[in-house]
Amino acid sequence: MKNVVVGTAGHVDHGKTWLIKALTGTDTDRLTEEKRRGITIELGFTYMENDDLLDIGIIDVPGHEKFIKNMLAGAQGIDIVLLVIAADEGVMPQTIEHFDIIKSLGITKGIPVITKIDTVDDEMLSLVEDDVNTLLLGTFLEDSEIVKVSSKTMDNIDYLKDEILKISKTIENKNTNKKNFRMPIDRVFSIKGFGTVVTGTMIEGSLDAGDDVMLYPSMTKSKVRNIQVHDKDVGSASAGQRTAINLTNLKKKDIARGDVLAKADSLESSMLLDVSITLFKNTKRRLENNDRVHFYVGSREMMAKVVLIGTGEIRAGEKAYAQLRLEEAIALKRKDPFIIRFYSPLETFGGGLILNPVPKKHKGLKEESVDALKLLDSGSEASALLSVIEYGKNIFAELAFLRKIFGDDTDELLKELVNDKKVINFGEYLLSEDRAKKLGDKTTEIFNEYQVNNKMGLGMTSKELNSKISSKLKIDESKNIDSLITLLLNRQVLATYGNLINLPGHKVKVDQDKLDEILKFYEEQQFTISTSKHNKEYISYLEKNGDLIKLGINLYISKTNFDKAIEAFNKLSLKGGVPLGDFRDELNTSRKNALLILDAFDAKNITYNVENLRYLM
Repeated sequence: MKNVVVGTAGHVDHGKTWLIKALTGTDTDRLTEEKRRGITIELGFTYMENDDLLDIGIIDVPGHEKFIKNMLAGAQGIDIVLLVIAADEGVMPQTIEHFDIIKSLGITKGIPVITKIDTVDDEMLSLVEDDVNTLLLGTFLEDSEIVKVSSKTMDNIDYLKDEILKISKTIENKNTNKKNFRMPIDRVFSIKGFGTVVTGTMIEGSLDAGDDVMLYPSMTKSKVRNIQVHDKDVGSASAGQRTAINLTNLKKKDIARGDVLAKADSLESSMLLDVSITLFKNTKRRLENNDRVHFYVGSREMMAKVVLIGTGEIRAGEKAYAQLRLEEAIALKRKDPFIIRFYSPLETFGGGLILNPVPKKHKGLKEESVDALKLLDSGSEASALLSVIEYGKNIFAELAFLRKIFGDDTDELLKELVNDKKVINFGEYLLSEDRAKKLGDKTTEIFNEYQVNNKMGLGMTSKELNSKISSKLKIDESKNIDSLITLLLNRQVLATYGNLINLPGHKVKVDQDKLDEILKFYEEQQFTISTSKHNKEYISYLEKNGDLIKLGINLYISKTNFDKAIEAFNKLSLKGGVPLGDFRDELNTSRKNALLILDAFDAKNITYNVENLRYLM
């Protein structure tokens, strides 16, 4: 069964609620105040029965300017809009505002409806029709037939039903993959004996009773006790349906309108959003850098500061990029639409799309940020993914994180990028080729600096280099740095010298006579260990070259003598565990020197100590 959501839009008191009652037989005004005042304040929900196996839910949104935030909570998720204009008033301010909102939210199917035709003569009706046609010029409704109805006399109501059914059949099937389940919450209440219930329009995926879910941004886990669609208990629900969900482990006070219900770990919360913003053509406002605005997305409303990127202001009809810095965390997906309203006085003046729901913090005019957002906005999805990998807040992009942004297409897009040699795959982490080259350059700089400070330095061990890259380049993932080092070695950006790493072709100018003199000294010392008084650079050189073994601070033994000590130990170990005294006597040295050598054996996993007896590993 195809699920379709139909929503109303239009000025206050233009007959939206009466129209829905005529279409469905249901009065969607549910509050006492709504009955008394004759206007819709909160969202109303019902459904339209039909014989075409279509599940058509209908949302009645308020038209009064004071309740625009409630209108916005209902408008996101609508497939077909009924743009309602009363014949006795024509196009009014909220007609225009609602229509601007509908266009900005990406809704592309609808029916313009003139109501209350029983209250005017043909001449007035013709004038209103002309006004409506003018409003629709250049929009997705420009070529649409204007349906003229009376909810009082029921004139043309059946025809309008047929038009709704006709358009409903053209709506594409939605993504009903269970793992993609997502529903912004627009109502929350408690029922005695049942507990907490939330309602909303399921915008992605599907859900079964008994499923585990998570509330965002609080990351609170819950389980689905029961599901209702159109006031009937059902075992499951899917994208495009108005749904009521009975939850366990959550109280009414734990949930707010605008929270999102989804699968565990399927979304990432953030207080930063990279976006594109377009101001309405007819607004008299302009948006300047660092302006505060009212931000509406899904069923959520909050304050946000707008940091414009690449420009200082946006004027009517213009589009630009920005980073929204929110006052609360929110969990969204790429391409989610949003609306902004002027801070004071409240006035809807623009909208846009989420380009990256979990970005790094940008500096407004930085060229790199503009390039990244252009790719996210107008490039292919592969280009957008590359942009997140290349310009993301982490140098190594985590695959699990990318899947939260790009969903089911992530793996196929990555294959394309890897095949095109734009991205390097390290398993659960990805690195862009551009970043890899920059990291190679920065690693070269690290070695150049190292060489200035260590004129006789042969290089660094992999562990030393890992630590240096981590501290210099602010990379925390040690495993990923090891992968980077391997990559740079394979690409001959770096080279190995024994167990050391340095730049290719690296040579050290040394005084060989001086080296021979120092090494001869340690050879003659045999097993007498004394504090070194030789040039530290030469000692370090001999150590890294493997000619000296470090036993402690400024304490060394020659590799030749160290190997002789191992031979001596092997001989003693034929009788079992070797006590310190026997080893000392075998080497003809002091207890202190023998212990230094044995400790070095232990550290190098040559021996191990059990109750003061040493054994070979």
